[in-house]
Amino acid sequence: MPILVKNHQLGYVSEHSGGDSKTSQFWKVKRINGTYWMVSVSDQLAIQSLDDLNKTFSVGTNPGKYYIKPATGKDAAGYWVISTNENFEGKTLWHNGGSGLVQNWKDETNENNFWKFAPLTGEDLTTAQQLESSWAKLEKGFTALNTFRNGGLYRVKGKSNRYWTTDASSHALKTTDQASSTDFASVWFVERNGDGFALRNALTGRFLPNATANQNVALAQTNNQVWFDFKKTSDNYYHISANNSFNNGECFVEADNHNIVGGNAMSFTTKQNEAQHRNDTTFFLNTASEWEFQPANDVSIESIKELLRRNSHGVYEPAEGKYYIIRNVAYPNRVLTTYPHLDNVLRTEGRNEREMGQVWTLKKVNTQWAICNVVNNEYVSNSTPQSQSFKMVSSPAPFTLQSMDQLFPNFAFVVSKGVSLHSANSKGFEVVNWNENTIASQWQLEEVNLDHQALTEYKQTGRQKASEC
Repeated sequence: MPILVKNHQLGYVSEHSGGDSKTSQFWKVKRINGTYWMVSVSDQLAIQSLDDLNKTFSVGTNPGKYYIKPATGKDAAGYWVISTNENFEGKTLWHNGGSGLVQNWKDETNENNFWKFAPLTGEDLTTAQQLESSWAKLEKGFTALNTFRNGGLYRVKGKSNRYWTTDASSHALKTTDQASSTDFASVWFVERNGDGFALRNALTGRFLPNATANQNVALAQTNNQVWFDFKKTSDNYYHISANNSFNNGECFVEADNHNIVGGNAMSFTTKQNEAQHRNDTTFFLNTASEWEFQPANDVSIESIKELLRRNSHGVYEPAEGKYYIIRNVAYPNRVLTTYPHLDNVLRTEGRNEREMGQVWTLKKVNTQWAICNVVNNEYVSNSTPQSQSFKMVSSPAPFTLQSMDQLFPNFAFVVSKGVSLHSANSKGFEVVNWNENTIASQWQLEEVNLDHQALTEYKQTGRQKASEC
């Protein structure tokens, strides 16, 4: 039954996003598969677990799995401790973090970590029992979302019996009435992204972006967080949005022409009420916004990876003795470039097959790699302040080639966390020191054949230009 959750000193736990401040203090605590969920009566959202310290707990669709046991120590009678760790170890306990915030911390005998479960009575109990009628759907929905978070391949099917697909050239998101084991454009990777999800197309590797009202949706290069909501949909269907409030215009909806656009989860009709001299609005489910996730059991991740490898221009394993151009993932028309006869600045420029300053070899330095240009055998430096440009140097400067994608041969050239090669649009596409997790810090190595005669002529031309400067 719904209860109140009270801290030894803090007071009652409240979910403040609810419209009713009193019912936002009402919680359903239920044991599910050996651990406890805590779900708000007001918004029907669960208290989520925290992966980081000194952050306030929040509610959402990813229920934290909690262990609860009687508190021990001074003034512990009638109180409990709550933890995501079965042995109540480490900084995993619910904690009165001060200023009315619930955070996580250690020490099960600390009175700031003591909590009481107070049963509701009278009108409060009657009010809170509204959750009971929807509990079965909540439990089923939360469980399904946890399955999605484990990752897998799915087809997204609408109430129109049409499947999501994408155009490989324009990357437009639309629907099709056909789906087969060889059509990877209609297959999607679904996996956890924070407290939400990421949807990625199996054919192109692109991600589901934000949706804007009445505008066609095109898949994006960069990972994007989206959310699924089941509380106001038909059974086994979901609303999908890049906004966890599922605002009007920001849900993914099938248009009449079968394109996917930004739209509303709910539709409405307005009727004039002549007796009351007003307009009455009735809201109802917009079936064009409802989506079902069907497991793509006839497709394997291995088969998708094999296809992508065959179609990719990038190498998945670098090697010494090979020649490469190094293409930026965010700006695929630009490649790593140096102009030895001009300066020692590292840039990304448009691909020019006659420009030898765009051809590189990789030299192994223990477990790392140094990037060497074929023109003068100078190396990309691995040391520069943040946001500053990398230069060319005479001695090998090793980087770690960090794989950044489970499907594509995207690498980051990393010195240490937060220090890597990055193509900076804001600095005229010079290569600067920036975080490796951004898309402009990812690169693909494309093997090329080196024309040694052309290289010799380039060097001679370069020396002439240098002597003229």
